[in-house]
Amino acid sequence: MMKLFGLDPADATDKLQAALERSVDGGSVRNAILHVDAPRLAVERTWASGVADERDGRSMRPETPFLSASIGKLAVAATAFALADDGVLNLDAPIATVVAPDVLEGLPVAGGEDAITRVSARMLLANRSGLPDYYDDQVHRAADGAPSVAELMLTEPERRWTRSQLIDYVREHYTPFAAPGERFLYSDLNWDLLGLVFEGALGRPFHQIVRERVLDPLAMTQTWYHAFEPRPAEVPDYADAFIGDANLARAASLSLDGAGGGLATTAADLGRLIRGLESGRPVALDHLTTDWTEDAMSRGLDYGYGTWRWRPGRIFFLARQLPHLVGVSGSTNSFAYLTAKGDVITGTLDQGDDPSRHVRFMLTKVLPVLQRAKEPR
Repeated sequence: MMKLFGLDPADATDKLQAALERSVDGGSVRNAILHVDAPRLAVERTWASGVADERDGRSMRPETPFLSASIGKLAVAATAFALADDGVLNLDAPIATVVAPDVLEGLPVAGGEDAITRVSARMLLANRSGLPDYYDDQVHRAADGAPSVAELMLTEPERRWTRSQLIDYVREHYTPFAAPGERFLYSDLNWDLLGLVFEGALGRPFHQIVRERVLDPLAMTQTWYHAFEPRPAEVPDYADAFIGDANLARAASLSLDGAGGGLATTAADLGRLIRGLESGRPVALDHLTTDWTEDAMSRGLDYGYGTWRWRPGRIFFLARQLPHLVGVSGSTNSFAYLTAKGDVITGTLDQGDDPSRHVRFMLTKVLPVLQRAKEPR
């Protein structure tokens, strides 16, 4: 799989650019961005390819923002641990101490009528609350056959969602997945509730709290919560984002994008997020990468607190020489990762039809090149 000879950093960057350009096939993937920050190679570059906006034909550029989907979970997790470090939030206390009873009443959790009162913020962060997921029904479908919210995004793109409506949708259609703390299920409902936990603890909208704790301190000036904040001045509009042939970038249904995602951002800003956490700002990435649920969603894919860990050798034995990746992915095939060699890889393929497409791109196109690149003497 991997040739033995090395690559000069300049050759490596040429290969990375070519790989990104080949990923844009004019069909399924219409645009893509790749940012690589590899200090050991003296390389920091951003490449872009494709059409950012099909309405006017605007080209994708390195500074073009994009919808990062579940990457926002990493910023929320960092906020939660920062609040805990400051004594503002007890991650192990029941969320019922700060979330209104009428919000939690009737939410489906196994283990008795009072089970929801045993759910903690730490369980939400680890996706181990026992609550179902309204967005993806691959593991746990609605009890009455109702469509997942992901399906409704496609069939009813003009439908607007509030957080309360999403929570009500779970109450109405879903049964419990497990008892609190027992099993892993990736669930956007957990993150909606974390937003409510922040608001109950501090009395302000969750997105303002994440901005104060993470986005502003890390100078992520090209990042904003697209459903709650105006686009920053002099920052271009974000790029198209597709599921199959449906361009949902400006659909009303994206109003569901809250504490479980919600960030429009750039590849460079995601690099700042990863580097900030690596250096302990606002919290150390190590705090979020403990208590792994191994093989959480697939072989070689582990989950911590708002973080993913990819173990290439467990995914495919011929990839065993590739370094582990720690970071987070989004359903738009967005990615933000730190490798075991200290390289940061961020970007997007802006296509949600195959959520693992970016993984194949990183494991077969990006990591092998970085692995072969020779460090300057």
